[in-house]
Amino acid sequence: MALILRFAPEVQAFLEEVQRIRPIGGSATWISGAHNLATPRSPWRVAGGPLLDVGPHVLDLLEAALGPIERIRAHGRPSGWTGLLLDHAGGAVSEASLCVPLPHNRPERLVRIVGELGTAEIDLMQLAGDAFDHLVSAFAHAVRTNTPHPLDAAHGLHLQELIEAARQQLS
Repeated sequence: MALILRFAPEVQAFLEEVQRIRPIGGSATWISGAHNLATPRSPWRVAGGPLLDVGPHVLDLLEAALGPIERIRAHGRPSGWTGLLLDHAGGAVSEASLCVPLPHNRPERLVRIVGELGTAEIDLMQLAGDAFDHLVSAFAHAVRTNTPHPLDAAHGLHLQELIEAARQQLS
């Protein structure tokens, strides 16, 4: 799983700002817009809904901002709207709202973190698009220097365990 959003310079700047404001909680909203209906979707994306499709990316960003997720509670419908309530190590809390593509949806991909010293927000619809180049460079550097990257297979497994816990709650 490639967590490409984490390699966008705007996301890296956002995460630096989050640390400056001493975060206490936050939210993420990922509403897939109608434009997604025009392109063929993988069967697993359709069957798994937004939790499997974009859940790993949203959980990763909230963890990067607020610390490891220790508890996840899910509600809603896997094939429609899914809500997640998250408890993070250190006491921060967050919420995530995920929605599948529907004909009249306007896409929205927003992460907002509230801290003791202010608020940090990023609109993921406004990224410049060079994240893939940064991802490839980081991968090449890790291989060349034999240095593990924090977004490794163990992190991917951790995210999948969170997704599975939420999926079971929705069943």
